Amino acid sequence: MKRSKRYLRVIILVIALIFTAIVCRIIGYETNAFFSRMLNFVRTFIYIGLIASWGVSVNRRVVQSQIRLILNWVSVIMVLWLTVREFKFRFISDPTVIRYLWYSYYIPIIIIPVLALFVSLSLGKSEKYRLPKSSLLLFVPSGILIFLVLTNDFHQLVFRFPDAAYVWTETDYAYGSVFVIAAVWCVILSVTALVLMLIKSRWIKNSFIKWLPIIPIIIGTLNTLIYALKIPFASRVTGDIAVLFCLAIAGFFEGCIQVGLIQTNTRYFDLFVASKDISAQIVDKNYNVVFSASEAQPIDKELMRKAQGGPVVLENGRLLHSLSVNGGFAVWTEDISQLLSVKESLSDRKEELEERNALLQLEYKREKEHKTVEEQNRLYDLLQSKTQSQLNRINELVREYKDADTDERKHRILSYIVVLGSFIKRRKDFALSYDYSSQISESMLTSALGESFRALRLLNIKGEYFVETGEKATGEQLTAAYDFFEDATESVMETAEYINARVCFIGENLRVSVLTDVPPKFEHIKEKYSLSRLVNLDEDGYMLLLDLGGGVSGD
Repeated sequence: MKRSKRYLRVIILVIALIFTAIVCRIIGYETNAFFSRMLNFVRTFIYIGLIASWGVSVNRRVVQSQIRLILNWVSVIMVLWLTVREFKFRFISDPTVIRYLWYSYYIPIIIIPVLALFVSLSLGKSEKYRLPKSSLLLFVPSGILIFLVLTNDFHQLVFRFPDAAYVWTETDYAYGSVFVIAAVWCVILSVTALVLMLIKSRWIKNSFIKWLPIIPIIIGTLNTLIYALKIPFASRVTGDIAVLFCLAIAGFFEGCIQVGLIQTNTRYFDLFVASKDISAQIVDKNYNVVFSASEAQPIDKELMRKAQGGPVVLENGRLLHSLSVNGGFAVWTEDISQLLSVKESLSDRKEELEERNALLQLEYKREKEHKTVEEQNRLYDLLQSKTQSQLNRINELVREYKDADTDERKHRILSYIVVLGSFIKRRKDFALSYDYSSQISESMLTSALGESFRALRLLNIKGEYFVETGEKATGEQLTAAYDFFEDATESVMETAEYINARVCFIGENLRVSVLTDVPPKFEHIKEKYSLSRLVNLDEDGYMLLLDLGGGVSGD
């Protein structure tokens, strides 16, 4: 009720001032020049005061900074417009200066519709909303039109004056093509802004209130028609088009504010009265309550003062907050009893989880140890299965070494053991690498063959090896190639004088060939490698061949 009375007083005051200004205009026609001049000053000051006061109130009420800035510019432009109008009629006598002041009327006429469209685009947006930078392009055509209006004397595309006129005045002219373009441009912007406002007012439940911004536009349009028709008495009342436009524009934007399309920081009393289930208050600098929610509980001033440094925990599980506002503080309490209950529950849950986590870590440690042993056993079985025959042969050779009666025989037995040991070592490297990754590099096979041939030199076996796979061979193929070479070597190393090995691609197949001077034990090799072949080269010796292009058929 207090708010309604306050706004009612403001409305009555505005209407009274406008009525006073109209009376001054009417009386000014009937009195002498001095009183007419004084009355015109009073009328101008009334209108400028109303527009300026409205701009100040907008700056204090509107929340969204972008709309607030635009409306401030609108009020400044309108005040300047009325000021220029007063200078034109009261202080300037030079017809050229008067004409240019008349031209300057069209600066606000062209600019304000652009600003109105910006406001309509911002309606209903958040406080931090900003128009895209591309919207500034709307100022380009408006700027061009303003430039053409101000330079009309050079081209007369906006206003055309009679050729015989000695002085160009606003009483004798015709409209040019650019004036029509400017009028159409302003109408398009104004209609677009109005349509956007109407679209965004659909959420307003009161069907009468949402038309409030349209009322000033309708009144302004009717007065413009009256002015255009030049009805004598009506023209005396509503003939000041500049003032008429300014009041209509201010009324339009104020209507948007009153219906809630433009967010404001007023109506605190209504907010607090309508607030339910909250405990909020606004206090002054001395912590005296100014506004209070209906369900707000009294709060000690000392507690309010402590809350300035941070939230204060109250009894019954409530938290006191404070926020500085213009002229005082906003204080409110928050029920955190459920949060405290949840916190306590989470604390219990945390202890339970910590205990479970400790048990899981212990279980994981034991499982890790178990898996480590399993993996070690698996690798041991894997390595042993690949080299068991060589290990057995080494055991036999050790027994033979004990029974040997000559140093030469012992040296040869040790050489056999070195050859087999080098294979076991390298074969384990192949097994571990292939178990980790199916890819084995060509260099591993080259290194393994090199070590085997160095061991064969202890048996006075000469030989060469050649490996060229182009990294196309798989790890399985390279492993099989080394196994085949070892089996072939073991079958002839007791009597052979030379062994040559070759691993390379023949066409699309990887081929392993072992050349030696004595016949190998091919039956044993054939049993293990079903795809192997033996070629008798007569005087050049014997060649064992194995194609690995399709994979190894046996291991």
